[in-house]
Amino acid sequence: MKNVLVAESEAKELRSLLGLWQQPGVNVVEAPSSAGVLTIVAEYDFSLFILDVNIEGGDIVDVVLSIRSKKYLNHIPIIFVGELSSAQLSMLSKYETETYGVISKPIIPLELTKQVAKFWGTESLPGQDTFKKVYIACESKLFSRALSKFCHMYCVDPVVMKDERKIFEEMEVCSPVMIFLHDRIVEECGFDLVNKIKSDESLANTYLVIGSSEAAGRENAEKHGCDYFLPIPFLKNQVYAIFRQILNRAKKVLLVSSVEGAFDELSKELKDLSYEILYVSSGREAKVAVQEFFPDVIYTSFTLEDMTGAELCRSIKEKVIYKQMLFLVEVLSHDSEIMRECFDSGADDILQSSLPIHKKVKIISSYVVSPGWSSTNRVLLVEIDMMLKGRITKALQEHNYQVTSVSCMDNAMQCVLKESFDVMLISYEMAYENKWEFCLHVLSDKRSKNTPIVMLAAKKYEADVKKLGNLLSLSSVLYTPLNKEALLRTLRDVLENAHLRQEKSEFERYLPIDAIKHVGEIVSGVKQKGIERAFATVLFCDICSFTEKCEEMDPEELVANLNNFFDIMTDLVLEHKGIVDKFIGDAVLARFNSGDYSADAIKAVKTAYEMIQAMENFEHPIFCSFEVKIGINSGELILGNIGSTSHLRNYTMIGDTVNVTERIQSKALPQTCFVSKNTKKLLGDSVVLGEMRSIMVKGKKVPVEVSRLINIRK
Repeated sequence: MKNVLVAESEAKELRSLLGLWQQPGVNVVEAPSSAGVLTIVAEYDFSLFILDVNIEGGDIVDVVLSIRSKKYLNHIPIIFVGELSSAQLSMLSKYETETYGVISKPIIPLELTKQVAKFWGTESLPGQDTFKKVYIACESKLFSRALSKFCHMYCVDPVVMKDERKIFEEMEVCSPVMIFLHDRIVEECGFDLVNKIKSDESLANTYLVIGSSEAAGRENAEKHGCDYFLPIPFLKNQVYAIFRQILNRAKKVLLVSSVEGAFDELSKELKDLSYEILYVSSGREAKVAVQEFFPDVIYTSFTLEDMTGAELCRSIKEKVIYKQMLFLVEVLSHDSEIMRECFDSGADDILQSSLPIHKKVKIISSYVVSPGWSSTNRVLLVEIDMMLKGRITKALQEHNYQVTSVSCMDNAMQCVLKESFDVMLISYEMAYENKWEFCLHVLSDKRSKNTPIVMLAAKKYEADVKKLGNLLSLSSVLYTPLNKEALLRTLRDVLENAHLRQEKSEFERYLPIDAIKHVGEIVSGVKQKGIERAFATVLFCDICSFTEKCEEMDPEELVANLNNFFDIMTDLVLEHKGIVDKFIGDAVLARFNSGDYSADAIKAVKTAYEMIQAMENFEHPIFCSFEVKIGINSGELILGNIGSTSHLRNYTMIGDTVNVTERIQSKALPQTCFVSKNTKKLLGDSVVLGEMRSIMVKGKKVPVEVSRLINIRK
């Protein structure tokens, strides 16, 4: 961790400096005056001083002489902001000039960054890669200078091509983060140049931006797969937006709603993820904000006090400089005309107002990558021993961990509510009740439940920690006196395990849980490839008359509605410990096979009952015409990898039990569930069923006996 003292008299310049240095591996300490410098200098182990030559409260030379009078500060580099007079330079000449640097005002961040890196003997700053480059191929020198200026502001090194037609020869040194091509050069070289850049593996992470003053420029850029289009002339905010995307800096979201407080919760969640938010209450204000704020995403209610969200989108997107902005519209009701109007206006997506906040945030993040320094792990340290806390913090910061340290559980709780962490270090010495209450809160909260917790404890508490470790699902324990290597090794291991669990969780979204277990057992040699027999209760849920509904919806509406339906149904299956075997068109096929036949049957029936209730009680108008039919059957079936040896295989269930379940479902009335006689035998008196009756189903010569599900006894 490197501490940097910044003393700057002008607020604008200070904000520029602080914005540059707020990154992992660098701690900025601000001093408002010369007296502040001399007071603070003894409190930290500084690696650099950045001092304004016109510092308030004293002469800059006096400040430097006071610093240099301390032997342990003689070698610390000093960068002066502004011009030193010849007299001042003369007074400082007795000290080594290698430890001084001067930058002029206004500050060019890239110039400052390079000078600092030179003093520290590195090619980059902590938390940064080596200096990123942008290649500019443009016939206009004026335009090239303008783009170069923006590169400097974002600490990116601009390289203006000497011969724009020999791009690959000039790019041999390193792969740039961005290549800017003027469309005139593309026209002369042909779009083969663009295709060659896009197909070059060494440029896989390079963004390709085409600038054009022609009306067809955007269409040509999108046609050939360019990442961004820059109209000429351009707004400076438009270039800033491109750099925000490329460098993953703080993203901007404009929220528009005429209902006071409608997006307060959404705004808070986005701010917690470091998005920059602007909230306005009308379409008129939004049009002004777009010009000044220039957001990456506009998220608006469909109904505004002065226009519709579709009208707002159309008025903004009709200007070519705003076409790159992502436009999301939130609607209250399912109305195909409203949704069609939104898409026709140029909206990128339509969200239902009833969608949970975390899903809205996830959708926004899928369009705009969440800002921040993702390569750095965030650690919450809760330790009452100040000396131990200091040692741990220093050790972690030296290895590029971003540490937030607190001394009480109340402060720790506030931290967890405000931001997310990759790992938590909790002292056993904290107050007993608060400590366990905090851990249980972390494990029960959706946002933090997967965060590893490492307990710090004295060896004498080993027995107690082991007893409670399982209860709190501790990831690991570190015993004091603490060894630095053990600390770093433990954190590395728990973070790696957390990453593997996250990958497994993501994988489980695409495969049944027991399919993953089955494959894992085959790979590890515990189980042979093949099939197995199992007893299960099978549930088949289908949407009534879905084919007819498909004809009433646009493809975008259809997919959105179907995914929302599957979300609800899947959550109910998982809530009752069932397994979603597969989705078949608009149907959900699930099984319950824990080994407890009676419990599995009861869980399946409860799931079906709640599925029907969900369709009846769900207030969102999208589902007003959605009704389901459900069939449930129990019996033996076959589980195995089914499919071609040369193509995709599915770990799924087959057999007569599955077939009969589907046939029973097809005979059910809308918003009803038929339960087979085989399942009824397993239910006991926990379920209220109708009278048993016989029905003929396809593929069966004898009738199948079923009962209608009426209610669940509490």
